[in-house]
Amino acid sequence: MNLLRDEFDSFINSLKDLVKLDEHKVIERISMHIESKYLDILTSLEHCESPIEKIFALEIDRELNNSKLQQIPFVTMWTPQKEIKIFTGSNNEQKYRLDFLIEVHNMQQDSQIGFAVECDGHEFHEKSKKQVAKDKKRDRDLLKAGIIPIRFSGSEILNEPMKVSRETVQIIEKYIFNMYK
Repeated sequence: MNLLRDEFDSFINSLKDLVKLDEHKVIERISMHIESKYLDILTSLEHCESPIEKIFALEIDRELNNSKLQQIPFVTMWTPQKEIKIFTGSNNEQKYRLDFLIEVHNMQQDSQIGFAVECDGHEFHEKSKKQVAKDKKRDRDLLKAGIIPIRFSGSEILNEPMKVSRETVQIIEKYIFNMYK
C-alpha cells in the first residue's frame, strides 16, 4: 500500500510541475477512477457463489488487466455466474451456468471466442461418478459450441490463486495468439 501511495504522490507532483493543475481536482479524478474499478470488482464478487470463486475473481481481474489480451485489437471481458444457451433451436438445446465466462473479442476480425472457467469444489464436482460424468459431458457440449472449458479444483484455487489465474490467462493467450497468427 505504501508503494501505491508513493507512486500516487510522485504522479501528483509531476503533474503540478508540468502543468499548473489544481492538486485537489487531480486527486478527485483519480479517486473517481479508483472508486469505479473498486465498485466493478465488488459487483463481480457479489455474483460469485462460493469463496473459491471470489478468490479467483480477484486474481483473474488483476491478471487479465496485465495481459497481452488488453492490447488492440483485443477486448477481453469476464463475467461471473454467466448463464448461456447452446445449440439454440435444436433438439439438443442446453442451458448452462458457468462459474466464469471470459470472452475475447478481436475487433479487427469482428470475431469472439469464449472460455468457461470452472472452479470445482470437491463437495459438488467430485463426490459421485454421476457428477463427474455430467461435468465431462458439459465440457464436450461447450467445446462443440465453441467455448473452451478450463477447470481448476477448489484446493488449487485456495492454495495458489495467483498461479491459477496466471495459468488461465496463459492458456487463453496461447489459444488466441495461435488462432490469429
